[in-house]
Amino acid sequence: MPAGPLPATSSRVVLDDGGMTIFKAKDLAEATRIATDDPTVKSGFLNVEVKMMWVPFH
Repeated sequence: MPAGPLPATSSRVVLDDGGMTIFKAKDLAEATRIATDDPTVKSGFLNVEVKMMWVPFH
């Protein structure tokens, strides 16, 4: 699962700009559950926005 911060575009800290994690889920509902079950999201330290991305595999 690739993950990491997005580069800062100003003097703000990296977490202000956000990050991205890519993982495989069977559907959007499962992806949302995985993302919102993260302890840092549950604590309110981070928030998430789940988006679907199609990637072709052979």
